[in-house]
Amino acid sequence: MESNGNKTDKAVGKSQVDLKQNIIIGLLIANLVFSMTFIYNRQNIMDNQLRNVENQVSMLGNQMNRISGDVVYQIQQMEEEAMNLVADFNYDYVGLNGDNQTVKTKFTVDLKERQEGGRVYFVLENEDGKGLSIESGDEDLMSFSASLDLAMDQNYELKIIEESASGSRQMNRENYYLNLRQDFYERRVEETMSGGGSNNKCVYYNKGFMVNDYGIDGFGVAEVRFVMTMGEEVIYEEVVTDQLIDVDALSAKERTMIAAGEMLVEVPTGFGGISEEAVAEVVLESKREESNDIVSSGDIKRFIFQKVMVYDDYPNLHINPDMMYEMDGYLVVTFEDGSSMRVW
Repeated sequence: MESNGNKTDKAVGKSQVDLKQNIIIGLLIANLVFSMTFIYNRQNIMDNQLRNVENQVSMLGNQMNRISGDVVYQIQQMEEEAMNLVADFNYDYVGLNGDNQTVKTKFTVDLKERQEGGRVYFVLENEDGKGLSIESGDEDLMSFSASLDLAMDQNYELKIIEESASGSRQMNRENYYLNLRQDFYERRVEETMSGGGSNNKCVYYNKGFMVNDYGIDGFGVAEVRFVMTMGEEVIYEEVVTDQLIDVDALSAKERTMIAAGEMLVEVPTGFGGISEEAVAEVVLESKREESNDIVSSGDIKRFIFQKVMVYDDYPNLHINPDMMYEMDGYLVVTFEDGSSMRVW
C-alpha cells in the first residue's frame, strides 16, 4: 500500500500540471483574443485608408472634370473670338426727322482683318422682314463709319458683311440687335421712384423719372404736367415743368434725403415727416437682352417731382385723408417732337 506521503506528492504534482495547463490555455486564449483584436483593428485601419484613398480619387476626378471644363470653355471662347472679325462696334443717334418718324443712326466699326479690295456693308433687317443696307464707303480701312435713317418704331437685326473677289463673309460672328422701338418709345422715359401719402393736413407725392434725349435737337422735354384723379375722373391738373428738381444739381446730402424718401420742397408746419405708406421706391433695372444687344450712347437726365397739397388750399377739390386710397397722381411728359408718355 502507498503511504499517505506519496499520495500527497501525487496530488500536488497533478495540481501543478493542471495549473500549467490552465495557464497555457489562458495564454492561448489571450493570444487569440489579441490576434483577433489586432486583425480587427488592422482591418478598420485598412478600411479607413481605403475610404480616404477613394475620397482623394473622387476629389481628384472632380478637379480634373472642372479643369477639363474650364479648358473646353476657354478653347470655345478662343474659337469664337477667332471667328469674330469685329474688334468693336457702336452706334449713335445723331439726328431726328419727326415728319416721317425716323432717326439718323451712325454706325462705327473696328475690324480685326479685311480682304484686299473687299467692300464692307451694314446689312439690317427689321421685324417685318424688310431689309436695307449701306456700304461703308472706305476701302482698305480697318475703322470706318456710315449713317442710315431708321424707323423709330422698329427693332433691327444687323450683320456686317464683307464682299471681295474671294466671296462674301459675315464679319460679326453673332448678329447685333438695335432696339430703337424700346429706346424711343418704351425707354424714353423710365420711372426711378414713386411714392406718396397723406396725413391730417395734406396729401403729398414724391416721384422720380429719367429721360433720354440722345443729345438730339428737338427731342428733349417740352412740358411736364401733374394730373390727379379720383377713380376715372381727373380732378386736378397743373403744368409743373418749372417745379422739377434736377438730380444732377443736388448735393450729396440732398440725394441721400431723396433716396430715403424725404421731401425737399416746403412742407406745412407740423408735417411730421413721411408716413408709413408714403414711399414705395421703385428701382427699374434695364431689361435689355444680354445676347448681342448694343446700347446706343445717350444723354440721360434725371428729375424728381415733389408736391405737397394742403387740404385747406384746395377747397374746390374737397379732399381729405380718407380719400387717399381713391386718389391717384401721375405725370405726363411731353417732348419737343409732340409725343408724350406717362410716369405713374
